[in-house]
This record gives sequence, C-alpha cells and structure tokens, in this order.
Amino acid sequence: MPRTWPVLALSVMLGVGACQAATSGEMTSQTYRSLDARGDALTADDVREAGGTDDPDLARTFVREGGSAEPSGASCLYARTTYRDSYRGVARFCFDGATVVSVERNRADLDR
Repeated sequence: MPRTWPVLALSVMLGVGACQAATSGEMTSQTYRSLDARGDALTADDVREAGGTDDPDLARTFVREGGSAEPSGASCLYARTTYRDSYRGVARFCFDGATVVSVERNRADLDR
C-alpha cells in the first residue's frame, strides 16, 4: 500500500493543475478564436474566465500596437495572446452593457 501513495499524490496534483483558472491577462490564440466564434452569445464573464482583464497596461499596449481607441461608452477586457511560447498580440473584447460590440486582436506577430 505505501507504493500507491506517490501515484495517488501525483494524480491529485495533476488533477488540481488541470482545473486551475486561466491566468488573468493572458490567453492562447485558440482561446481567443473560440471566444470570437461565440458571436453575440459571448459574455464578459466568459472573457474573464478565459483570462480577460481590464488592465490599463494591456489597453495601452493594444493601442500602441496599432489598435483603435475603445468604442465610446463600451467597457473592454484585454488579454495578451500567445501560441505556444510566441507572443501573438493583445486581444480586446468590448461590451455595451451585456452586449458584445467588438472582438479584435492586434496581430503583432504579422509585423515581424
């Protein structure tokens, strides 16, 4: 029986790691595409759960990398996107109340 404890402990650690929430301010390019594909069904809670944040530094980075200013009256969430270990730009998800008004990403990787 003592030999099963290390296996059990490893299984628990791997299981807990798989259930952790996304890192705030970061998401994969695939996650961005999945959120974008939801269209009008997308909610701010979906974006937050996937790593979106209202971090002003990410908002500035979005604009600095060529993105437009936030739509008037909208509240926006941002996330740094990556593919594997490669930076793919900042994604922006804007909402007017509960309605999604824009989903876009600066493709910083295309400038290289």
